[in-house]
Amino acid sequence: MLLGFRRGRKGQFKHIIHGLLPAASIAPKPAVPRTPPPRSPNPSPERPRSALAAVILATTLTGRTVAIPQPRRRSRSESDTTYVEKDSFIEPYATTSEMRHQLNWQSEMEKRASLPSFEMLGYGEEEDTDSHLSSSCKESGDVSACKEDGGIGDAVYAVPHRNQVPLSHGVDSEDEENISEQDGFPDSPLMPQCTQEKGITGKTRQRYTEITKQNLEELKEENLHLNSTNQTLTLELNIVKRAMKELQLKFKRTEKENRKLKEAEKAPSQEVAAPELLYLRKQAQELVDENDRLKTTIHRLNVELSRYQTKFRHLSKEESINIEGLPSNGPIPPWLLDVKYLSPLLLAYEDRMKEKDELIATLQEEMRIFRMRVQEVVKENEELHQQLNKSSPITNEEWHQLQTQAELVLEENRLLIEQLEIQQRKAKDTHQARLQEVSKLTKQLMLLETKTQSQEKELTANKEQLEGLRTECQELKTQLDGKIAVNVHASIVNELQSRLQKEEEKESAEMEELIEKLAVLQVQRKSLLAEKNNLTARNKALEAELKRAQKINRRSQKKIDVLKKEVEKAMKDEISAHQYLANLVDLAENITQERDNLMYLAKCLESEKHGALDKIVESNIRLGRLEEKVKGYKKQSALKLGDAIHRLTEQQEDFASKTAQYQQEMRYLHRMLQDKQDILDEALQQKR
Repeated sequence: MLLGFRRGRKGQFKHIIHGLLPAASIAPKPAVPRTPPPRSPNPSPERPRSALAAVILATTLTGRTVAIPQPRRRSRSESDTTYVEKDSFIEPYATTSEMRHQLNWQSEMEKRASLPSFEMLGYGEEEDTDSHLSSSCKESGDVSACKEDGGIGDAVYAVPHRNQVPLSHGVDSEDEENISEQDGFPDSPLMPQCTQEKGITGKTRQRYTEITKQNLEELKEENLHLNSTNQTLTLELNIVKRAMKELQLKFKRTEKENRKLKEAEKAPSQEVAAPELLYLRKQAQELVDENDRLKTTIHRLNVELSRYQTKFRHLSKEESINIEGLPSNGPIPPWLLDVKYLSPLLLAYEDRMKEKDELIATLQEEMRIFRMRVQEVVKENEELHQQLNKSSPITNEEWHQLQTQAELVLEENRLLIEQLEIQQRKAKDTHQARLQEVSKLTKQLMLLETKTQSQEKELTANKEQLEGLRTECQELKTQLDGKIAVNVHASIVNELQSRLQKEEEKESAEMEELIEKLAVLQVQRKSLLAEKNNLTARNKALEAELKRAQKINRRSQKKIDVLKKEVEKAMKDEISAHQYLANLVDLAENITQERDNLMYLAKCLESEKHGALDKIVESNIRLGRLEEKVKGYKKQSALKLGDAIHRLTEQQEDFASKTAQYQQEMRYLHRMLQDKQDILDEALQQKR
């Protein structure tokens, strides 16, 4: 009888854990003092027989479910050393009502703000969880009150983004391990698994730190590039200023030389006497010849200038085959005389548009590469979630270190953004100063053009005067034929010829210098216009690059915030699950100890107390009911997991819709650029 009864008792108490799970999860406070069970075979009648008996009495009398006390720490020789190490940093498990309140609050916050700031993510939540739990435990006194408070949502036994393991199987396995320990078959410790989990968490931390470092390095490189471009622009501006000063000095010198020439022309016209007018005809003819020669030299210079322009521009293969300069002989084309058609702005504009098209193509390729990288990052995050589901969670110290590192990274990003804003302001100020200087230069160029036009008018007036003098000389020749002697006339002619030769040499030298100076001024003017256009285009390109960099930084910051939120949620879920598992392990140990004590008490008191069998039958019925409740809780957790998966799919769909919107915006901008380019081409054709 005794042996049969012992076997039956083992079969009855095999699944005792399933009945006590809801008590551990719902109980706000332990009602029994945390004392170890008695070790003596004959316990004293003054104190309760076991903790389980006290729990059953308390639940039957008050109707309140309570928690089992914490287990007594075993020796290191036993097989549950790993559980002791894990419980060293785990706090008691929270009630289901508190978990419901927290989940409802988190869902409301997610609905209110889709992308909260880094400060709202809740670094102080881990520190305040204990106080929150204690306050909620004080407020929830009865089980009925806890049920009314948690009526909004079901009890939480599983967390999203986690692969749920069935509780019954795990508890049975733990029960069997405890039985094997009591029978004399201790299991091996589980230290290698902890080391593997710590290695995985270290890898994830290194990955996040590497990503943030890469982003910071890219921002620093962009800042250095912008600084170098600003320095080059300032140098170019200084060079342009120096060139303008030199041009002004040269222009003043030319004005002085023109005045001297005018004075020199007026003086001989007054000094020329009547007998000298005969020689002015030859002089006028020689001047006409010299003008023709100067025209031919100007034509040759224009031909060489056009050839230089064709060589200076980077041509394609098709254009380089058909390079032909102006004809060296023949009449001067009309477009060479007009300054508007000599500027190479159209060619530079076409080159700039080609460069922009190439830049757009490169940006599209970079966007495609960026999408691929984002997909890879998402895949890596999913793999990391899976690895974290399999591995153990990070300790509180490591988590605080990660938080401090993230705060430092955000501060560095903020400082870099401030530096970028300062540099943008400086660039704008320099751009405005350069625009003012360019406007001054254009005004000076306009003044130079007006002065050159006035000089051309003066030259035409001088030509008209020369023609009048020719007519007068012809009339005087007709009047003075045969009046002067031959010797006197020859001497006078020789003297006049010597004077005229000297004056002609002087005038020819001065005219050549003036022509060279005019050519140099025209070339410098064209180069200044080209540099001005290049500077304006570079400024626009720099502003566009700054805007793109700002957009990229904002997007990366938003993505980093989202990823940090997901990581924090996953870590919180892991911590809660680990606490839950630790509480389950503690309960299993307590229950195994109490089961052994009850078995011993049942053997001792079998002959004396027959009424205990009826109580045991009632406890078995209660245990069956509790098992049914556990099954219902499992179903609820499975439904919550399905809801979490549905939310993840919705987030993925939102991300795909946002990417489609960005693509549409890029296409719209590309169309706008094409329309503007067409308008500019039409305007250029109309000008031509």
